Parts: sequence; C-alpha cells; structure tokens
Amino acid sequence: MSLYFSNKGQALLELALVLPFIVILLLAVFAIGYYFHLQISLDMAVAESVRAASFGYDAKKVFFQEWENLIGDKGKDVVFQKTQLFNVITVSASTEVKLPSFFQNFNLPNPKVYSKLGMLTNLSRK
Repeated sequence: MSLYFSNKGQALLELALVLPFIVILLLAVFAIGYYFHLQISLDMAVAESVRAASFGYDAKKVFFQEWENLIGDKGKDVVFQKTQLFNVITVSASTEVKLPSFFQNFNLPNPKVYSKLGMLTNLSRK
C-alpha cells in the first residue's frame, strides 16, 4: 500500500491562517507605543510650561513651543489651561489620540491623554 503524502501546502496554509493575527498584533503594539509617546510628550510640555510660568514667562506660549518641538504638530487639538491661586500655579493639558485609519474599521473611540502639574512658586521672590 503506497500512498503519496505531500507537505508542500501545509506551511503556506499555516502562514495564511496566522498572518492576519500577527499583523493586527503588530499594529496594536505600534498604536500603544504611539499613545505612550504622546502621554510622555504631553507630560514634558506641561512640566516645561509650569517651570516657565514660575519664572514669570508666558506658560501657554512655552507649552505650544515645546509641544511643537516634541511632536512636530502646532497643537490645534490640544486643550491647554493654566490657573494660579495665590502662589500655586497649575497647568493642565489634554488631547485626543488619533488612531491610524486601520483601526477605524473596529469603531474604537479615540483615547485621550491628560496631564496636570502644579508648582508652588517661591514666596520670597520680589
């Protein structure tokens, strides 16, 4: 009894079954990495604007300049707010993460990144 078995198509079939999952996983890793990149950049820009505000500079101008340096975007979609109560300066900013067009097929909401930082100004400053 001689039967002919061929394994030529097995690897191709396994690749065809697994490849879509690998591509989706890889795209998800890039999207999560981009989210964390935006969060860290927003934190850095807020920290720089709080520091500048404590020295008497325009916090909003410093924030958007730092945001442009970090992201390369003018910050049209960024919501910026600075408050000062007595000797405490608080700066908060938020923006919406724009997911790549591939993820729009899944009807996912765009996540938001938010950062808030406060600083006590020097009481002895004249």
